[in-house]
Amino acid sequence: MTTEVLIVDEPAPHVRRWTLNRPETLNAFNDDLRTALRTQIDALPADGDVRVVVLRGAGRAFSVGADVAKRSPEEFAQGYLSAASAAADYERLQDRTIDLFLDVWRSPVAVIGQVHGYCMGIATILMHCCDLVFADDATVFGWPGAPLGGGMIGPTWSHQIGAHLAKEMSLTIGARMSAVEAARFGVVNRVVPAEELEPVVLATAQHTARLSRDLIRIKKAAINQVQSRQGFEDTLRSAAAWDAVAHETEVVHETREGIRDHGLKAVLADWRPPSREGRAR
Repeated sequence: MTTEVLIVDEPAPHVRRWTLNRPETLNAFNDDLRTALRTQIDALPADGDVRVVVLRGAGRAFSVGADVAKRSPEEFAQGYLSAASAAADYERLQDRTIDLFLDVWRSPVAVIGQVHGYCMGIATILMHCCDLVFADDATVFGWPGAPLGGGMIGPTWSHQIGAHLAKEMSLTIGARMSAVEAARFGVVNRVVPAEELEPVVLATAQHTARLSRDLIRIKKAAINQVQSRQGFEDTLRSAAAWDAVAHETEVVHETREGIRDHGLKAVLADWRPPSREGRAR
């Protein structure tokens, strides 16, 4: 089954594969992609045949996060990041991003993130909501390359990498992390060569799918409950409010104006971060 922005197939018994299919934008999330993903998530409870979902991206990347590059100058002039009010912006972020990704986390099946190329911005939150994450050795994880928000990604990452490093990455616009480094923090289960990524993920999915769906659900819920008690779910829910407030800050307004007047590439070049090579490994 194929939609314009999401490809769905079944590569093995009891395994469903969702491929984000906007390769021309490096699978950036727009409303159409969110809606397609929502449709698939909502269908899972009634589809008892599915035990494992593999989530991946078409083309050169898993996903670069929110679709900023395709916004028109008029949308930036109107301030697309901040709706009619901060409260409306919060509702939009909660409904269209946080609730969507948390429903992946809460889904009754095991979700395996097959990550390659780039995993940036809000796509990293979706990655954190997967149950397992496998990445190829060239994958780059990162924060947005310009100050367009500031309350969602850092708090989510802090559960994996700790507050100090999460603050370093959050305060360094355009910060990047390699797949190998991410694996050291437990963000990624396994890093493999690019040519091995798909067969490794599929083998893992097939092995996991040997479990009955009720046992998968119990095992997943038991660990999710621990995460929830540690604040993971509350962190994501409050993150939408922080991000809505961040959208009203002076530098975010200046960044929107810069993109409107000079284009996204010019703004990204202006905010290119310093090297992190001197940080202790």
